[in-house]
Amino acid sequence: MTMAKRGSWALSLLLALFAQASSAQPAAPAAEAPRTPPSGLAIMETPTGTPLEDILSGRAQPGFTPILESGIGTRGQPGTTIWLRLRVELPSDGRRLWLRLDRQAIESLRLHVPGPPVQMVAETGRGKAAEPDPEWPDAFLLPVPPELQGPTALYLEVDGEGFLNLHPELIPADELEARDRPSQRLYGALYGLLVLVFLAAIFRHFQRPGTGADKVVFATLAVGLACMANNGHLTALPLGSALAGIGPKVVPALWLLACAPLLWTSSYYAGLGKSSPDLQRVFSLAGGAFLALAVAAIFVPLFYLPQLQLATIVLIALVMLTCVVGLSLDPRQSRWGPMLVCLGVIAALVAQILALKQVLPITLMIRRGYELLLAVLLALYLVLPWIRQKLQARAARKRAVVPEKSTEEKIAIAREQLMLGLQSALMNAAEGDLEWIAYRRLLEGLKPVLPQLASAVVAMNYHHEDLMLVEPKSAEARYQLLLDQRAQLMKNLSRSKAPQQIAIDFDGPDGPLEQVQLAVIPLPIPKPGWGALLIERHADVSYSDDELDLCAEFAALATTAGDEAAAAMAQRQATEIDAESGVYKRELIDQSLRRLHEAAFLQHKPMVAMRVGLDQFGMLAPASVAPVMHELADLLREEVDYGDVIGRYGNDEFLVLMPGRQLGVARELADRLCQLVLKMTHPAPSSDGKFTLTIGLSATQPGERGPQMLMERVAKAVAKGRQYGGNQAQAVSSGTV
Repeated sequence: MTMAKRGSWALSLLLALFAQASSAQPAAPAAEAPRTPPSGLAIMETPTGTPLEDILSGRAQPGFTPILESGIGTRGQPGTTIWLRLRVELPSDGRRLWLRLDRQAIESLRLHVPGPPVQMVAETGRGKAAEPDPEWPDAFLLPVPPELQGPTALYLEVDGEGFLNLHPELIPADELEARDRPSQRLYGALYGLLVLVFLAAIFRHFQRPGTGADKVVFATLAVGLACMANNGHLTALPLGSALAGIGPKVVPALWLLACAPLLWTSSYYAGLGKSSPDLQRVFSLAGGAFLALAVAAIFVPLFYLPQLQLATIVLIALVMLTCVVGLSLDPRQSRWGPMLVCLGVIAALVAQILALKQVLPITLMIRRGYELLLAVLLALYLVLPWIRQKLQARAARKRAVVPEKSTEEKIAIAREQLMLGLQSALMNAAEGDLEWIAYRRLLEGLKPVLPQLASAVVAMNYHHEDLMLVEPKSAEARYQLLLDQRAQLMKNLSRSKAPQQIAIDFDGPDGPLEQVQLAVIPLPIPKPGWGALLIERHADVSYSDDELDLCAEFAALATTAGDEAAAAMAQRQATEIDAESGVYKRELIDQSLRRLHEAAFLQHKPMVAMRVGLDQFGMLAPASVAPVMHELADLLREEVDYGDVIGRYGNDEFLVLMPGRQLGVARELADRLCQLVLKMTHPAPSSDGKFTLTIGLSATQPGERGPQMLMERVAKAVAKGRQYGGNQAQAVSSGTV
């Protein structure tokens, strides 16, 4: 899933969850005044100006029709007034009540009480200030006289145009703020998102013209005006009062006007200009047609306003369906977010019609949810191409062609990499790997700067060893044959001071080979040893003097690094390594003991110390001491784990430090060593020719801050083993033996 698609999903889900939370209604306290019961609602239509006295006296026919639901969907017509009768039980505690009706195309709303005498007690409507006055009013509110108590009939006179969904409710005054809070949140999110998209689209347009941000600007402006007109908030704008003065027809006119930029923006986002030019022209013509319909809607007689409202809902749904079809032709994954939002707008419009038919309950999200979805759609149209452009720019930067480096730059980089590679590799290399690593780095360092078929390093009697490295590995067999056939020639050429190039032929593994051009660069290996760096090319490709000098320089660097590493290794062995056994000297093993014991104490982990003594050491001839102790040290190295430390602790003893090891596991290792030492190849001076070991071991104890107590227990264990005749392992776990 691309980042653009993930962004569309995340934005849609976030706003949907917010809108769902904002539409939640607070629970009513148990002691509040009852809402209007369904059985107490009735409706009647009369000519405008019919007084309530005529209705109550029966002169106005046919009378009230009871409503079994909590509300009713009806139509308001010019010259007709809708009367609602509410039979309610008003509380007797004197609390102030408000009659609430969702904000819609209502011109005036009057509350009457039958008296006697019959009188109008409250009035509100379009253009009149609301009391209380929230930031974004969502309902018409009429105060109920506090002197009314008990069973009461209230009469609501409604003058409106078009489709009306009348659901009157009685709300205590202290509940009004909580009841209006969800709508304030939704309107804040809706208008805030529209303003944010509008400003970001303007910024995007001036930052990078031609990205379609100008279409988002006009679409956001049109949708915002239509939403504010539909919600009765146009008067909050500087010129909103002039638009509101057109009357209820301004709402469908603005929605039809918004359909045009929605079509154009969807067409641009889906890339129909490239993928389907014919369909793009259809979108353009349809947008122009909607502009004409918006102008024509202003001149539709009010009598046909319900039909105009229904046609507007159907046309918006058709526009969304058309956008879905256009977006489906977009091969990019970022089409799915806007497509889902368009389908959500269609579903929200259908839910609005079902709520008018009383099939669905009238809720805040059913009344205003499609507006929020349209704001989300415009946000996606702006943000997703922005994200897509950023990703494309990032991918272009990654695909950007890196300027070809000059020969001098390549050589400098190869020289630096060779030195760094030699230093890091030789620093941690084992004794027998120094020469191999140095010349392997030499072959790798020459490959990127020197065109070649193959290369090899031949070093004879270099640090008392013979070495041959070949790159690539598949050429090793024929270089071995070259060395067998022309060894004397290679040796003579390596004894010269300067690099040379020769044309040479020789027999390969599969028979005679064609003549090749071979560069022979002598390696600075002292006599009687000799060595050369061999680089192979086709016979018709010669080497320049600069290339030969470069090979000589790299070969000298590698040889010098190998010599210095070998010298450092020899000096380290002289100061740290016991010459007879090849393990750490007593000073180094004591340092390791203190360091490992401190780490075990701080980390609360065990550590085992094991002293290994050779029982027959006193019987050995002086010439046999070194080979016997070296073989015993090799046996210890093969059996201990990685991380264990071995050192020469005395003439006849070794000390093995095992951090993290339990005493029982170490005891098993000690018993195994007692068996393996019987198989040593060097004969023992005893009657049976077998060597035996006396092994003492102990583990650290909690609270011991130094290794002294540990080593005392190990010494007691060794003494106990020798007291019993040797050839055994003894473990001491505490201070007593």
